[in-house]
Amino acid sequence: MKNFWKLIIVMSVIGIMVGDVLIDYRAQVAARSQGTLESTQVDRNVGLAVGNKAPEFSGATLDDRTISLSDLSGKLVVVNVFGSWCGPCRVETPHLVEIYNEIDREQVEFVGINLQETRQAVTSFQEEFSIDYPLLLNEGGEITNIYQPIGLPTTWFIDQEGIIRFTFTGPMTKESLKVILDDIAAGREPDPFAVTG
Repeated sequence: MKNFWKLIIVMSVIGIMVGDVLIDYRAQVAARSQGTLESTQVDRNVGLAVGNKAPEFSGATLDDRTISLSDLSGKLVVVNVFGSWCGPCRVETPHLVEIYNEIDREQVEFVGINLQETRQAVTSFQEEFSIDYPLLLNEGGEITNIYQPIGLPTTWFIDQEGIIRFTFTGPMTKESLKVILDDIAAGREPDPFAVTG
């Protein structure tokens, strides 16, 4: 009878130890997965490269409204840096205008940022090309100190979570813009070789 009780006690101790180990293991796995999830959401670098969290910007439009990137959260945002005097920008702008007039503005927004020009120059550019999307004034260069184009035009495509999904330097056509927007909306990485000016 003594051996029976010894066996029961030993089995109980082993059961408790195994239970403790399993509970501890589950807690570690949960903590690790939660930590990984938090690090991908919180620790994402702010910058201008694909995969970075897009830097915040804020600026006044020609009709004196203030627009910031955070105001557009939940939309796919196309940020286009241009110069009214820039030949490739002037080639690209009619394509931007045409696509903008066709898109669902509840889902997508365009923002034009000029390269340190006067209100008068930006107004003339807007009127010449019948631009309906907001153009931000940037006479002091505050916004382009954040969004530094390596050439003109330069365009950043920022998804609904504020992550840069694609950048392109040079003029784009209506067709290439449509391909990029469709790819990002579908969760695909745009093919840079499919984008031709």
